[in-house]
Amino acid sequence: MNFHKFQRVSISFKSGVLFFLTILYLFYIPLTTQAALLYAGSAYQNIYAGQVFTVEWHLNTENAGINTLALKLNFSPETLEVLEVAPMPGSPFTLWVKAPTYFNQAGTVEFTGGIPGGLQSPDIAVLRTVFLAKSEGSAKISMDASSAALDNQGTGNELPLSFQALNFLIMPDEA
Repeated sequence: MNFHKFQRVSISFKSGVLFFLTILYLFYIPLTTQAALLYAGSAYQNIYAGQVFTVEWHLNTENAGINTLALKLNFSPETLEVLEVAPMPGSPFTLWVKAPTYFNQAGTVEFTGGIPGGLQSPDIAVLRTVFLAKSEGSAKISMDASSAALDNQGTGNELPLSFQALNFLIMPDEA
């Protein structure tokens, strides 16, 4: 076999491998991408100025296994004040890199927690926040873009994390 034939076979083999890897990437990788959904499990209710109310946060892993959740929630500090934040009873988050904390002046609630061995579930109890409706007006609770869920595949890949902001109106005191 002369050198030129060997070079053509080598180039052809490399092209074939590259083509195969491209096809694998285009069709297999999108099918394996998972997401997680954070949602408020509390019933919708009328909120009045001066009222204390609780919001319970849950996570749907949408068929992905997760082992870490770094969560930052933003809220309207003009109309809302956090009185308490704590893991929900029965929450699988037992390893705390950053325990649940809140900062009323900044309008944030934050925590980073881990689940030993990971978990995949449509309803993971995460966190309970107790709010005071300080005054009437518009209020909003949203998830900060820095929030992340990490997969339980051993790679530490970040999963897309979605959340629909809670927008509500605090009505004047009933009294």
